[in-house]
Amino acid sequence: MIVWTRWGIVMVLGLPVAAVIVYALLHLFGLNPNEQSPHATTLFGVSLMLAGVVMYFVERYLVRGWLDRPKPVWTTVPLLHPYVDQTGRTQTQQAVQAVDEQGQPIMQHFRSTLFFIPTPAWPFIYAILGLGIAIYHGFIILTSSG
Repeated sequence: MIVWTRWGIVMVLGLPVAAVIVYALLHLFGLNPNEQSPHATTLFGVSLMLAGVVMYFVERYLVRGWLDRPKPVWTTVPLLHPYVDQTGRTQTQQAVQAVDEQGQPIMQHFRSTLFFIPTPAWPFIYAILGLGIAIYHGFIILTSSG
């Protein structure tokens, strides 16, 4: 089961990004993606690292920069003199932006997560996981070939 809050589900896109990158790398190095190759797993690790870089920019500029940006908090205050608006309704309250004791606007900050892990951590998780896979399988290739 996938558990996320707000825009954390966007971090799942790192896996298809890594798959596209690994297929591009396999074709770049002339390897057939349908054959078993010891280099394919190493290239998958490299593609996870590159997907981590891509997801860093997605998280930084899309999720944190646009979707989870702070938004003002609004509240209503009673009007001293109620009035009738253009639709014929009597208005007794007015919406105003909430402010703190110093007169600064109160902003609501959002936090997206995937599996209870905040979205800013996911690009680094992809990169570290990819680095581990690339080093491990690269070491296996080096020790088995010679």
